[in-house]
Amino acid sequence: MKQKRFLAIFVSALLIISLTACAESPVSVVSESPASVEASVEPSVEPGVEEPAPEPKEEPIMSINDEGYLVFGNYEQDGDLDNGAEPIEWEILATTDKGVLLVSRYVLDARQYDPNMASITWGSSDLRIWLNTDFLNTAFTPKEQKSVLEVTNENPANEYYGTDAGNETNEKVFILSTKEVVDYYEFSIWEDDRLFGLSDKLIVEATPYAIAQGASVETITEDYAEGDEMHRFLNDNLFKSSEIEAYLKDNVNRTGAQWWTRTPGNKNFVAGSVTIYGRAGYFYGQNVTKEDMGVRPAIYIESLP
Repeated sequence: MKQKRFLAIFVSALLIISLTACAESPVSVVSESPASVEASVEPSVEPGVEEPAPEPKEEPIMSINDEGYLVFGNYEQDGDLDNGAEPIEWEILATTDKGVLLVSRYVLDARQYDPNMASITWGSSDLRIWLNTDFLNTAFTPKEQKSVLEVTNENPANEYYGTDAGNETNEKVFILSTKEVVDYYEFSIWEDDRLFGLSDKLIVEATPYAIAQGASVETITEDYAEGDEMHRFLNDNLFKSSEIEAYLKDNVNRTGAQWWTRTPGNKNFVAGSVTIYGRAGYFYGQNVTKEDMGVRPAIYIESLP
């Protein structure tokens, strides 16, 4: 009897010790690695549904090329209408209180200043109307036109003859005044008495399209620099022969076009001009009906890109 009781007590003790050991043992928890967690996440896009393409970056409407010209807008230039219009290059002429003044690198077209041989000012000229309608809408998209500033331009009288140039004009596109040409370009030769001179910076090429439209162009040759024609075109009697000859020889093989300024000449049916050799100033001009004159449009923008 005592043996049975002892055995029961012994078995109970063993059971208590066993239960106590189980309670103190740590529980092992298996955790998933980050990789396995990511692998278990289902894709957010449903099968068979493509992710939306990223929005394309908007191309800038203007830029400055390696030669330092601002590229903005498009106009037919190479004369091949089938391949579309070409980008317009603009010379960065000055920064003023109105903005940045640009003038086309090339003569882009040929136009009369006005078809009527009568007293005319820039404000009422046919050329001004064309520039602010046909040219503006052809050269610039509606979005680009928002970057072309509308400005108020003064129209100073001819400083040599005193010819009135009319009132101020509000416009987006214009041509340079003679004062702007004289102020913003450096002249190799200048005649103070008659307020005109020569600048190789004003020898401007015309595009093939402008030539096809009738723009007059000529190439300076060695023979021309030494010949009698020099006297007729450059009025040699107003300068020293040696100065003109040296100027022309420095520019041999350059081809230039003649182009309008908006300032009147000696009469209001005469408008200022720059010759194919870079002669400009207040003393000379061309009849407003002349058809082979080139056009270099000018505009203002707010700032450079």
